[in-house]
Amino acid sequence: PYHLTWKASHGQGGMCGINASLRLADEQRRIQLCEELFSSNDWTFCNKCNIQRPPRTHHCGVSDRCVIRYDHHCAWLNNTIGYNNYRQFLLILFYLTVGCWYGIAVLSFPFYEILKENIAKDGWRFLYGNGTGFLDLPLPIVLLTQLFSNTADDKVLVKLVFPFLLSVGTMIGIFFSQHLKYTLTARTTLEHKIFIMQRFRSTMERHDYASVENPYDLGWYLNLKLVLGPNLFFIFLPISVDGRLHISEDAYKTD
Repeated sequence: PYHLTWKASHGQGGMCGINASLRLADEQRRIQLCEELFSSNDWTFCNKCNIQRPPRTHHCGVSDRCVIRYDHHCAWLNNTIGYNNYRQFLLILFYLTVGCWYGIAVLSFPFYEILKENIAKDGWRFLYGNGTGFLDLPLPIVLLTQLFSNTADDKVLVKLVFPFLLSVGTMIGIFFSQHLKYTLTARTTLEHKIFIMQRFRSTMERHDYASVENPYDLGWYLNLKLVLGPNLFFIFLPISVDGRLHISEDAYKTD
């Protein structure tokens, strides 16, 4: 969906600094929301932005700004993914995964019938006479000419699109499942790497497996609501939601 892509691309990722080109009231509101979400006084100072930054805020070297709940910089969206646009980023991955696998489901039977026909006619071989592989597609220059002139055969299109959807759908599906895991465990991509390093360091020092506690983990249900919004009936709809939850500070405290 174009709206989600635009919002994720231009959502500023949750920057906590004051930029003169942005509305001051919006930036102050972001800082206030961060204080409500993360009941911690462990603020840090960024030497590059020259500002005090809230917990879970990191500096993005690509966009050159500090981002609240920094996850990563997405080259495909050309923006830093953080608190303000992580929900949109997660939904984009979900929609792309569903769209690819829907296409796979629609084209799976025609693709199977085409391969079955090729094998029955010429037998199973990795390379056919044109040297383009077991799909028996036309040569690349011929294929491009057919595509641009809209003269490509339906069978050629099926043999071309199905493997593409299968590969893209598999990769994006794995990527989406990984970020869904981060959401359910209240971690970002950067925090996951930090937790892995801390656990490895603790394990090496103690010579046994050591678990590192996440102080922001409120349980999978509340973690999901913090990212996708309080009403889980609308989690997959492309609408704006308020991800804030009025949770007491006791929920963030650890024993």
